[in-house]
This record gives sequence, C-alpha cells and structure tokens, in this order.
Amino acid sequence: MPFTLRDLSRLRLHIECLTAPSGLTELTRGTFLIAVDAVATSAIEHGNSGTLLLRQSHESLECRIDASGLACEAPNGAPRENECEKSRWGCNAGLVTRIADRLSIPASATGTTVTLSVRLPSGKRPESGTNERQAVAE
Repeated sequence: MPFTLRDLSRLRLHIECLTAPSGLTELTRGTFLIAVDAVATSAIEHGNSGTLLLRQSHESLECRIDASGLACEAPNGAPRENECEKSRWGCNAGLVTRIADRLSIPASATGTTVTLSVRLPSGKRPESGTNERQAVAE
C-alpha cells in the first residue's frame, strides 16, 4: 500500500484489521502497530511517502516499509538506543528495536527499507506456507 500523510490513519486501521486473525495477543498486536506507525510516520517526515507490505509466514508477522529519502546511519542496520538522536532515521528507533523480534534496516542512496517482525505464538501459527496480506490503496 503506498501511503502519504493523508493515508496514515487509514493505514493504522488497515494494519489493525489485517493483524487481527494473526493469533497475536491484543497487547502484542498493539505494540506491533505502534512500531509500524513509528516507521511509517518517519517515512512521511523524511520522504513524504512510503510503501507498506504486511506479510504473515508460518513463524512471524512481518511489515516492510520502503521509504525514499529515509536514511539510516546506524551500524549493522539496527540503531542502538544511544545513537537514535544522532541518526537521521529518527523514527523512535529505540522503541522499534525493543518491540520487534527481528529488525532489518538496509539503506541506500535513494532510501531505506525497514523490515520488522514479531513471532507468532506457536499454537496460532498457520499450518504451512506464507499468507501474504498486502494492503491495497482505495
């Protein structure tokens, strides 16, 4: 789903609806939404837009946000808490790092792709394969 500032509240609602059947507890879904919102907001602040892909695999729920203009200067792709203010990433990196079970932030000259995921509870995992749920713009 491509998004801009106008789409942010709709994006939040869409993510909440898509993650409901994931098997995550309400608390985990809420914190995942907070992390995704922080990254999406930063994509808007630094590049005016982004693209979101939400995907559920056998083991995790994953969100990938591609943002042009969003640059990450932190080493190893994951900002450490004391580097958050110095980084141009600026999207509550410490918060996102604490919430996500996995976090990947490869950057290039044209932008950054932030991928964060949370593990699904073992009793609620789909039997096999990947169920990709891509948000669609209206």
